[in-house]
Amino acid sequence: MKKRFFSTLIVVSMLMSLLPAYVVQAEHCPGNYDVLFSTYNYGVANNGPTEDVIVTFDEAKMVKEITTYHWNNGYGKAPGSVSIYKDGNLDGTWTATARGGSGASNVNWDVFPDYVMEPGHTYKIVDSDIASWSCNESSGYRGFVEICGYAAEGGTTPDPTEDAKAKALEESGLYAINITDAGAAQIDTWASTGHGKGSVMFPVMSLTPMDWEEPLGCFFRATGEPTLHKLTVYGSKHIDESDITLAGVRSTGVFQETVYGEDEEALYAYTVPFTANTEDFTISVKIDGQTVLDIPCTHIPPEAPCPYVTNLYPEDYTENKEGYLESFTVKIGGFSLPTDKSLYKFQRNIDAEPYYNSDFAECTDISEKDEYGEFTLTFTLKENLGIYDLQWLDLLIDDSTCWFFSKADHLSSNYSGVYNYNGQEQGSNARIASPYAAANRAESTVKSPVFSVLEEAEETPVSIGVTPNDYEGGKLCYSTDGGGTWSAWATIGSSVLVPLSNGNGDYNIVFKYKKDGLEEKQSNTYTVKLAIPDKDPEVVPTVTLPTVTTKQSIEAAITAGSYAGGKYAYTTDGWETTSDYAPVASKVNITLPDGYGVYSVAFVFVKEGYISYETEIIAVDYNDGMAAAPASGGIIDASSGKEVSKKGDSYIISGDKESVYRI
Repeated sequence: MKKRFFSTLIVVSMLMSLLPAYVVQAEHCPGNYDVLFSTYNYGVANNGPTEDVIVTFDEAKMVKEITTYHWNNGYGKAPGSVSIYKDGNLDGTWTATARGGSGASNVNWDVFPDYVMEPGHTYKIVDSDIASWSCNESSGYRGFVEICGYAAEGGTTPDPTEDAKAKALEESGLYAINITDAGAAQIDTWASTGHGKGSVMFPVMSLTPMDWEEPLGCFFRATGEPTLHKLTVYGSKHIDESDITLAGVRSTGVFQETVYGEDEEALYAYTVPFTANTEDFTISVKIDGQTVLDIPCTHIPPEAPCPYVTNLYPEDYTENKEGYLESFTVKIGGFSLPTDKSLYKFQRNIDAEPYYNSDFAECTDISEKDEYGEFTLTFTLKENLGIYDLQWLDLLIDDSTCWFFSKADHLSSNYSGVYNYNGQEQGSNARIASPYAAANRAESTVKSPVFSVLEEAEETPVSIGVTPNDYEGGKLCYSTDGGGTWSAWATIGSSVLVPLSNGNGDYNIVFKYKKDGLEEKQSNTYTVKLAIPDKDPEVVPTVTLPTVTTKQSIEAAITAGSYAGGKYAYTTDGWETTSDYAPVASKVNITLPDGYGVYSVAFVFVKEGYISYETEIIAVDYNDGMAAAPASGGIIDASSGKEVSKKGDSYIISGDKESVYRI
């Protein structure tokens, strides 16, 4: 059964016109999952949170649903997106759907990430429309958000399993993948546009490795900035575009389908743009919410020593009057590719004359590189080309067969670096590349600083050791909230003092460093747990209060000592029960229980950094102010005119004199 933090509130409609905001009527996440985290409360909903929503868990949690609330003065808001940042880095963005609630439309934004939040990491929930996101004082001015799901076993998603993923991939018909401006771990298969005019075969990465050990993966140039790319998966079956989603990176659109060829020979391509992270990451492709493919992505040095092709696929073609191909255009992407159109040619790759002809097609136009790192080449054919012949052309760059970027060892013996080949039958013409071939093992020639960061600290500021390396004499700054705010730049030394000013807890420390002539860079995120042990007070607090009183509410005078600025609570029954905590003041009121009697009153004081301190118990006699009766039945003579005790409700009258004692 799904847990609910609170029920829907009933609000008198007459008051609505007087309120600038509204009392929250949250609808909760729509599924039947446990509430893992929530900032919802009973308070009035205002707009524009000023504090981040930070989430940590002691055990792994599978997040199935996230709902954010946009009351927006009763107008709601058209849905945008919800993002998750992990340790200060964007880890995923999901497009929201909207539900009505509280009598208004589009107030509940729902996303369904199927995302595991692991212990030892800090997560931040970010809504795309801060201005309409609801918050209030009770939420700590954080946006209203509810996270629902369940415990994840061992920090991994219990469902789907690897077997389910493999089965889903097989059922999908997908068999290859390509990413613009990114090298593949293995270019080992060909995607054909089908037989017919304009048909082209182009290299892609198979999703089913054959007889080699190299795992799937892609390589991105380490530019230090997020980069835009397009991912395309190829298959033999039609898939509804809305059923394919991307996780692990921020997609900037939806999948679009392109069909090459017809009937049984049709090739289905599904393409979506996305933004790559600056750190290594994994892309997940899902169909109907089921993961079918995980692609690890790593970074390599940004400058290649020679041109490498990462993408090559057809875009368009024209015919002449005889029905032969006249020209065709291809999209191309890669590392260090030239921009001079005269350096690009197509040749036949059939050895027998006259088919082998390096001057068969001339590049007549080259476009500017687009935002995805690709540009278009237009080739004009100098000979008539038959229906199938375009499949057997090789691309030349500067009169050399182009090199395709990849990493595997099944085309060349005893080598596991980057290889490339000219498109002929697998097993031939493999070429060994330069030291850039080290791919995922490559290291920059410029050495970044090394930071020695302890995982736990008992005092602040914390001293962090620094080995400047090639950035000696440069500058650095730091953030303690994962990159949200930064310190001023300072000269890099052998250590840096970093203050942790928000009390005990986890801090995500990140460094940026720069030096004239070198690239400005950012370090990994280091999590430091601040756990300052509590200490004894230098000056103990004291409490003064009456020991006899006729009033139920009495005043206590407090000398706070070391607990100034802290909080206090009190007991009237010798610590059987206590009041709520309240800020320490010099004078406070306490309330005794109903009914006269002697009560055991004591105080407890708390303040961050100090142990809790309890005062000694003080006996307080709460009565009506009248004298006590004689201990052995004596009579008090009232004829003197002196006031007599009337404590209690019973009186005893004796003779002609009014007398009373307690009974």
